[in-house]
Amino acid sequence: MFWSRVLSRADATAAKLRDRGIEPVIEPLISIEAIAAETPAFDALAFTSLNGVRRFREISAWRDGPVWCVGDRTAAEARDSGYQDVRSADGSIEDLTDMLLRELPPEAALLHAGNEESRGDLAGELQRSGWNASFLPIYRSVELETPPPALAQALTEPDAVACVLIHSPKGARVLARLARELDSPALKVATISLNTSNELAGLDAEIETAARPTEDELLNAMDRLLSGS
Repeated sequence: MFWSRVLSRADATAAKLRDRGIEPVIEPLISIEAIAAETPAFDALAFTSLNGVRRFREISAWRDGPVWCVGDRTAAEARDSGYQDVRSADGSIEDLTDMLLRELPPEAALLHAGNEESRGDLAGELQRSGWNASFLPIYRSVELETPPPALAQALTEPDAVACVLIHSPKGARVLARLARELDSPALKVATISLNTSNELAGLDAEIETAARPTEDELLNAMDRLLSGS
């Protein structure tokens, strides 16, 4: 079994896979590079990735105000980082936007801190609705150029992998490039979202997309692939 993901905190997902009788192999497809940043004044935070939480806690001691997160894993990371008031949209960036429009006072200054390539334009959507929101890029993701030995073996040996799990469009783009360069045999790939699946267009692969952009649904997509249903 080969499990590919972009973010760390791999132990929790690995445990879920082992509960299913699957032994994971973990290979990051991107690396994370910090961006120097000065934080503006703000009243509330929004995070759309675990790496956003991890990087922001390094540059700001703020912990007491409300924090909105795109999903439960990001929210768990925020709580583990010491943030006291954490809410989860348990879904997509669109779900998070809707949640903020319902719960955040328009006059409150919201800061979305995250990847410089952040998809969805959360702050822009809120601004267009009259909310006080801004975006601060605090890290960038850098694509893997050459595969490490375990990944190369997984992508070149027939039947070496039962399924690949992909958690982001960028991770899917790297996988597709490496698979083509290595002339990989057909793969089974479970993806977190339709945008992620779209990055695999033209790849010799059987693709199953999670019903919702959550890890539990990603694992359900994997189960469907492995069962042939």
